[in-house]
Amino acid sequence: MKTRQHSALALLFGALAVACVAQQPEVCYSGLALHYRYELNPTRANLFGAEVSALTILAFDERGLFHEAFEVTDPAQLGDDNLIHLPLPDGRWDILTWGGDMASFGIGGMVRDSGNTSHDVPLEKGVTSIDNARLWIENHTPLDDGGKLVTDHLSNLYYGLAEGLVSRNALTPPVTRTVEMMRNTNTLRVVVRGLPPGSVTRADGEGQIVATADMTNERCRADNGICDQVRATRHVRTGTPVAGLDSLAIDLTVMRLLADDATSRLTLSGELLASLGIAAERLSIPIVPTILSSDAYDTQEHLDRENLYVFEFVLDGTGGIELYINKWRVVDTVIDI
Repeated sequence: MKTRQHSALALLFGALAVACVAQQPEVCYSGLALHYRYELNPTRANLFGAEVSALTILAFDERGLFHEAFEVTDPAQLGDDNLIHLPLPDGRWDILTWGGDMASFGIGGMVRDSGNTSHDVPLEKGVTSIDNARLWIENHTPLDDGGKLVTDHLSNLYYGLAEGLVSRNALTPPVTRTVEMMRNTNTLRVVVRGLPPGSVTRADGEGQIVATADMTNERCRADNGICDQVRATRHVRTGTPVAGLDSLAIDLTVMRLLADDATSRLTLSGELLASLGIAAERLSIPIVPTILSSDAYDTQEHLDRENLYVFEFVLDGTGGIELYINKWRVVDTVIDI
C-alpha cells in the first residue's frame, strides 16, 4: 500500500496564490518564504524551473517533530523566479523538500520493533522526528531476501534541506531563504557496441541483454544519507538489438550514488552474451569505484553534479571488451574472454 502521508491540514498553494491576487497581503506576508534553486548539475545553471515539476515540503518544528506537509504542483509557482510562502506559526523550522513526481516513492517515518528491525510508518504530526523521516522506493516486487525488485524507471527525484529557518507572522514581508536542491536519482545508461551482424531478438528471447544494478542505497534520511539497516534494491531492464545496428542501449534509474558505496554492482547477462561465450560474472563491476577510477570524478560533489553515467562496453572483435564511462576509458577493466 502506498504510504505517502500528508497532514490533513496541508494547504494547497493554488489557494494561497488566489488569496494573494485577492489583495490579502497578510496571507502573502505571513509565515516563511522560500526560493528554490537547482544548480548542482552539469550545466552549473539554475535548472529548477526546467526540471522540477512539483514540490513536497515537510515542516519540522524546533523540537524536530513533524508539523505539516505542503504540496506545490502549480507550474506558475515553479519557475526559476519561484517564491513559496509557508503559513507556519512563529518559530524556528527545519524544512525538508522532495521535488519531482513522487509516484515512484513513499514518504513517512521509521520505527524499530523489539528486535531492532526498522519499519516504515506514516508521518504523524507531533510524533515523527526529522531524524526518523524517510523516503523509499514504492513501486517494486518484494524479493525473498527482503530486498526490492524494480523493473520500472524511477521518476527523477530532487532533494533539499534548510535548517533553522525563522517564521514570523507580522504584517511585513518575511525574510526569504534560498533552498538549494540537488538531484537524488542517477541514470545508468548501459551501451554495448560491436555486436555481431544479425544479432536481433528472436521470439525465444535469444539476442537479449539484461542489465542489472544491485544497489544498497534505497532509503534516504532527512540528511540525505542511508539507513543503518539499508534494504537492497535490484534494478533490472532488458535491451534488444535492432536489425542493422551493432549496438544497443539500456537505461536504469537508481537512487543517488554515494562515493563510499563499494558494494553496488552493475551486471550484464542474457542469451546474446552467452552465445558469444561471455559469462555474466565477467561483466559484473562495482559501480561507484569504477566511476571514481576515471580522471573525471573523485569526490561526492562530482558524483552529485553528474546525472547520466554512460557505461559503454565495446566488443573489440578479438575476444576482449573495453569499458568507457562517459567517454573516459577505464584502463583496469579490459576483459579477456
